[in-house]
Amino acid sequence: LMDFDNFIAWLTDQDLDYGDPHFRKQIHFLDVHKMDFIGQLEHFERDWNGVVNQLGLETTEQLVHRNVTNSASFSPTTSQAHRIARLFAEDVEAFYPSEF
Repeated sequence: LMDFDNFIAWLTDQDLDYGDPHFRKQIHFLDVHKMDFIGQLEHFERDWNGVVNQLGLETTEQLVHRNVTNSASFSPTTSQAHRIARLFAEDVEAFYPSEF
């Protein structure tokens, strides 16, 4: 089992545009230029409420959180996050424009 630094080094040698779909840049699956909104799982409830309001819908139902993981989450180091962001710069720009 390789550690995360070795995994990032391995990714550097992969074809992230047309190679294995598990590691392919997400922009190759979606035509982001035709979308007027892209929500984020990190802000699902906020984004869901924004869509409901934008569409003029009324709902009194609360979102149900199912299959919630209670285990410790993984946090990459700053260096690792920067390396991943460089590898997937087009995805970061498309899906997280305020952070790019």
